[in-house]
Amino acid sequence: MKKVIIYVVFWLIVAIAIFAGIWYATSAEVWYSDQHDSHCEKMLKGSDTCHCTQRLIEAEKKEKERK
Repeated sequence: MKKVIIYVVFWLIVAIAIFAGIWYATSAEVWYSDQHDSHCEKMLKGSDTCHCTQRLIEAEKKEKERK
């Protein structure tokens, strides 16, 4: 019986870890990282940083609100 409980707990932890990994990997911050839009500060002005990720996330939120 103890062995069964250990197996159940083990597979429950594995399932939670897989679910958390997929949740993180499909988050907007990770999904849009290293993607640039037509207003990219790096491409247009030669800046070291750009805010493309934030603009892409906001555009996605606006698109969801329209639907």
